[in-house]
Amino acid sequence: MNVHSLGRAMVGILAALFPIGGLRAADTPAAAPEKVNVVAAPRYRAGPIHKFFLGPTYRRLWTTPVAVEVLDLSRFGGGLKPVKKGGGAGKTTRSLRFESKDGREWRVRSVDKDPTRALPLELRDTFVDQLAQDQISAANPAGPLIVDGLADAAGIPYVPHRLVVIPDDPLLGEFRKEFAGMIGIIEEDVRVEALPGIHRQAGHGRAVGAPRRPPRGAD
Repeated sequence: MNVHSLGRAMVGILAALFPIGGLRAADTPAAAPEKVNVVAAPRYRAGPIHKFFLGPTYRRLWTTPVAVEVLDLSRFGGGLKPVKKGGGAGKTTRSLRFESKDGREWRVRSVDKDPTRALPLELRDTFVDQLAQDQISAANPAGPLIVDGLADAAGIPYVPHRLVVIPDDPLLGEFRKEFAGMIGIIEEDVRVEALPGIHRQAGHGRAVGAPRRPPRGAD
């Protein structure tokens, strides 16, 4: 990779971590989105002995307070309506699907994961379960945002992501108790019909592979 390519990649990473345009959720926002200081997962704090045996991983990122956008359910995409809970049996990620008034579908996937449901019943609530949970810290909590920056710099199609906190809002309806306050990554659930040239997975309406790259500067 030459100097120019490296510089372009770094700019892309910074743009993903500190988005200006971000997703095209609101065409002309009247004000900057509200932000709150949150810690992604305090449970990954560990002392020297713990780190020696199980690794430092990305614990510092998981346990450092950061300013995160509060998802505005009344304004994002013209307004978001929660429609379905995701993350069934065997899934490590909690997710909540939304429909926006502009006709698009979105999902917010939890940054932190719970490996318990992916383990055999006999291993749940055991040391193995605790170890599996601890090693979730080996993943970078901002991973999808970093990938966005690299994909943009390389000219590879991708679905943009944004780090958000789901608010404690009556608009969540039946999902309020479970999802209020969850830190997650929102992404558009892109449909095949909107993406010519991308093949359909048998029996499903979602795209397999990356969608088209959004126009630069598009919100």
